[in-house]
Amino acid sequence: MLGPGVYLSRDLQKASRYPINHPEYDRVVIRVVVNVGRVIAINYQGHPRQKTWHDSRYGEVYDTAWVPPGCGVVKSGLEEDCVWDPKRIKIINIIKPHPAQSLCPAKSLHTVQSAHSAQSLRSVQSPPPAKSLCSVQSLCSVQSLHSVQSLRPAFPDPHVYLSRDLQKASCCPISHPENDKIVIRVMGNMGKVIAINRQHRPCQKTWHDSRYGEVYDTAWVPPNCGMVKSGLEENCVCDPN
Repeated sequence: MLGPGVYLSRDLQKASRYPINHPEYDRVVIRVVVNVGRVIAINYQGHPRQKTWHDSRYGEVYDTAWVPPGCGVVKSGLEEDCVWDPKRIKIINIIKPHPAQSLCPAKSLHTVQSAHSAQSLRSVQSPPPAKSLCSVQSLCSVQSLHSVQSLRPAFPDPHVYLSRDLQKASCCPISHPENDKIVIRVMGNMGKVIAINRQHRPCQKTWHDSRYGEVYDTAWVPPNCGMVKSGLEENCVCDPN
């Protein structure tokens, strides 16, 4: 609609819809801060600079094209921006789409962005098959995997909790707001795995301790085994490395 560029919106409902026709697990919303530079408003269809706003051959050059809300350019009536130079954009964090919530005031430079225009990040995929080493993980900070701790531990901290079940990962940290949750897709070398498939199983909290017998790298709670109320699987990896 506005030609090449990185498309963003301060409207979370707008960003949450993209990529259109993709399933929910293949979408993320990225919160960014933007140096918008010189802005032109494209406020009606057929605007003379609608697709040439960044081209010096057609007159004045702009860094960003802005479609105001409710101007009739898009069917939804929701605002969007097109930034010509991706170097003007800095990624802040990833948030889970939550259309009922607006994260940014209208005058703020913070925006939300759909995953299809963020080339440096991979979109969230569906949970891998049971034998895959890929896992999805929930955490409230992306600073380090070492900082990840469960709010309802089945095992003693500090360890890294993961799950191949996207529903499981998406609900943690429990009781945190949606904008404080993300899901990270990781590859794990699980090493030697022990199944903790019932409460009070021997080695439930000592599986990584050589003082109590055989040592394991990962403890696995199978789905629907009665260990957790949700019935969803989880893994606990002893060594974040």
